[in-house]
Amino acid sequence: MAVERKMKLLFAAIAEQYDSVNRVLSLGRDRKWRREAVEMLDEAIKRQSRVRTVNLIELAKAKDGELQKSTGGNEDETAGLRGRRVLDLACGTGEMAAEIIAKTKGECSIACLDLVPKMLKIAEAKIGKTAGAQIEYAKASAMSIPFAKDSFDAAVCAFGFRNFPESAAPLRQLRRVVKDGGRLCVVEFFKPKSRIMGFLVRAWIATAMFFIEDNAAEYRHLRSSISSFGGTGAFIKTAEANHWRLVRIKRFFPICTILIFK
Repeated sequence: MAVERKMKLLFAAIAEQYDSVNRVLSLGRDRKWRREAVEMLDEAIKRQSRVRTVNLIELAKAKDGELQKSTGGNEDETAGLRGRRVLDLACGTGEMAAEIIAKTKGECSIACLDLVPKMLKIAEAKIGKTAGAQIEYAKASAMSIPFAKDSFDAAVCAFGFRNFPESAAPLRQLRRVVKDGGRLCVVEFFKPKSRIMGFLVRAWIATAMFFIEDNAAEYRHLRSSISSFGGTGAFIKTAEANHWRLVRIKRFFPICTILIFK
């Protein structure tokens, strides 16, 4: 696709400066947003596990003597992300994967998928050989995720959807590869509802670009992508149409939003 080819060239050009420029554009808050997203995803998995455990107990009460049988093998259900297999879609330089590894203390399995080989190379160098963590890297498109059905317990996508040709196809692909009951965490810059806020965001990005010596043209994509991507409501509707249900939303000033779906 023409859009994917364009994005591949754009992000290859800025890969080495990507993290530092994100610090400037987010006023140093992008790490906090990713960390909060991982915390929210971890808690969502724990909450689902607790609900499942309660349901099993209720079932056991109805079928006297089957409590141990019903709950057997589920003692790690409240572990959250620990021990889970997670897909990091549009992983970029591995910032989100690194947060998951930190949260789980390496007790996880992560598939880092990105269209740009240079990004994957940086991610692999950054993450390194983390004790206990099983990490794999795949160069592939979000439009056709190269994993089998029900391969993952959860998926994350941080600041990736704006750069896809569309949102519906990746959401369908994610629904296919994430197990029933699994969670999807999306972190994204959505178009602000307020015209005033939209103006302030565009003004800040334009100002921040004065501090970027190289590849300023490529970073103008960020400003235009926020304007053209659309708002939170439209994205949620697209997700629902592709069999995802919103379970939690959290907004951060000025435009970052974290969405948790099941």
